[in-house]
Parts: sequence; C-alpha cells; structure tokens
Amino acid sequence: MVSYKRLGIGLTVLVLTTVGVAGCATQGSRQPVGGTTPSSNRVATNVTNSVISNSTNNTPTTVTATSQNTASTENSSVNTATSASQSNFPASQFPNVINMAMKHFPSKVLNSPESPTVLPTSSSGSNQLFYRTWDTTTGPILNYSVQYSSPHNRLATFSGSTYTGMSADGAVRLNLNLPQDGHISESSVHLTSGIVAKEVTFVAPAHSAMEVSSASLSWSEGRWQILVVNSQTTQVPTNQANEVAAYLHTYFMPVPNSKGTILVTSYPGENVNGEPTGQSTGEYVTWQEGQHVYEVDTYSHAKNPIQTGLSMAISMRPYMQ
Repeated sequence: MVSYKRLGIGLTVLVLTTVGVAGCATQGSRQPVGGTTPSSNRVATNVTNSVISNSTNNTPTTVTATSQNTASTENSSVNTATSASQSNFPASQFPNVINMAMKHFPSKVLNSPESPTVLPTSSSGSNQLFYRTWDTTTGPILNYSVQYSSPHNRLATFSGSTYTGMSADGAVRLNLNLPQDGHISESSVHLTSGIVAKEVTFVAPAHSAMEVSSASLSWSEGRWQILVVNSQTTQVPTNQANEVAAYLHTYFMPVPNSKGTILVTSYPGENVNGEPTGQSTGEYVTWQEGQHVYEVDTYSHAKNPIQTGLSMAISMRPYMQ
C-alpha cells in the first residue's frame, strides 16, 4: 500500500480474535472464532491479535527458527533467495511465528500465498514480538495480512492479495504527485553502483498550511521502480537512496510480471511528547505475480527498516501449510 503507508528463547502464546466487517474490523463486535457469517454484500475482514513473549520453558526449535531468520546488516538469509518460481515451501521451513500467524487464515484467501523467512527486529532491542492478522474473504480482492510489532511499536507487515473479479495489472504503481503552487526543480544525481537517479525538489509556498517541502530520488532497475522521498525538508535523501541501490546491487529482488515498486519515505521523528527527535524512515515494497500482489512494509521502529524491508521481500517463499 503506497500511502503517505528476536523472539524470546521461550514462547507463550495468547490469542484474542475479533471479527469486523466492511473495513471496520478493529471496531467490530467481539465474536468467537466461527461466529456470525457476514452477509454476501459485505466485505468480511477478520482480525486476530496475538502476543508472543518470553517463557521460562526454552524451546530449542524456536531458537533455531528465529535466530537464523532475523533480518540484520551483518547476517541475512536473503542471499539464498531466487525468484518466486520455486515450489511450495512446507511450513517447517518457516519461522514458528510465521506459521502461528498463517494458521489463522481460511484457505479461501491462501491462493498462492507467500510468506517471508526473515523476521524484523526492534531498534529498541526488545526480544518480544507481537503479531496481528487481517484477512478479507469476500469481494473481488481476497487478502491476508500479518503485522509484527514490539511491545510498543509496529515493526513490519507482509500481505498477499488475489484479484478474482478484476485485473491486477494496475494494482502496482508509483507516482510522485506534487502540488503546482510551489517551486519544483529537477536534476540528476549519481548514486552508488553506477545508478543515475532523477532528483525532484519541491519547495512549498511560504506560510502554506496545506503543503510541505520535499526532495526525492527515483530510478528504475529492470521491472522495479524505486522512489526515495525526504518529507518536510529539501535535503536530498542521497544516503537512503544509496542504501537501497547498494542492496539491490548485491541481492536479487523477486521477479514481478510487469512491475514492482519500492517506496522509501523519511520524515522528522518525534518522541512520546511530540518533540522532534532525529529522523524516521519507512519502506513499502510491492510487486505483482499474475493475479497476485504481494507487499512488505517496514516502519521506523524496526532495526534498519530499509534493509529489513528488502530482506523480507527477497525472502518471500510460496507457503504450504
């Protein structure tokens, strides 16, 4: 969704399930699993909240599954990734927490599902990981989504959508739509690995209450379009763009049918009191495979959100329960 959008050694699991309809899942009435069937003219969206936390009972299989599949700059499993033409991976090949989440989805939405073998970690160093699931079971687009969080902040989301009543060809797009009432300048910037990116700087009108200044870099690699945006400033996001370019020069992204997009957004960070503190970065990776669209989003509280998002996307594998 392009919108301006380590586990502990032992685990105990508490699952709370709520069901809502028409996109208002978090505000829907609480029902047990297998509750009231929604009417046929509604889009059914199920939400599951689960918490995985430390336990005094060590589980060796969990340690192995999570410690070998945690995204980091020093050691990542992405170098084993190939394209999505692989055969299905059995559930035993995925981290336990992936399997825990995927079990909540009805078979109807798991049409050619893919899941990452790499997990996000928290920049705070927390070893607790929470997950939340959504699924849409009616309508022309069937969807499953899993979000992972630390005790206090969201870290990453992955999802898969199947287009059943419409084409998925226009589902993946990346546009930089700037207002026309400010000053726009363009130039070329040379990045690492020989990449030449288009730089666009937008200076918002003075005293504007609606618009904010921004600077962006964009380029294409194969079927992938990349856009890196620095919001609320005219400082060109060269460091973030170089991080993306260097990673793509080393690892192979999934091969989309026609198009894949990588959006990186940086913006001023805030502490709990709303005071400015450093910079926040999020990343949104989306690609199409036939009638299926897959997405990986990482947020500012994930450790190395840019590399984590790319690593998770590259690690996506066909999932077989």
